Amino acid sequence: MSKLNDAVFAAIVVHDATQRKPPNSTVTFFGRYDLWMYHAVLDDKLCDLCLAHEKHPRYLGWHLRLFFPYLKYVNDNKLMANVHPHCRCYLTRVTDWTLDDIKWFVNLEID
Repeated sequence: MSKLNDAVFAAIVVHDATQRKPPNSTVTFFGRYDLWMYHAVLDDKLCDLCLAHEKHPRYLGWHLRLFFPYLKYVNDNKLMANVHPHCRCYLTRVTDWTLDDIKWFVNLEID
């Protein structure tokens, strides 16, 4: 019975991994210069973990797998964060960098 459980678990892991991998696309997701903005759903169900991400909402693409290992692709400009089960928070691609985005990036590169 344990081999069957192991096989089922392996199938679930593989399925979940395919859900996190973006389909063939012409844009990059996890590159050094891909900038993503985190959006928490600010209501009475907001948890402390999601609130912490909201306080520092900018993420480079190469940091996404570290901070959001269970993220799921929605489309080329939106990813579901999946910080925890039933998480409603998401990330959106920053296509037009603002001055604040550039200052944040430059400070990140200097540190």
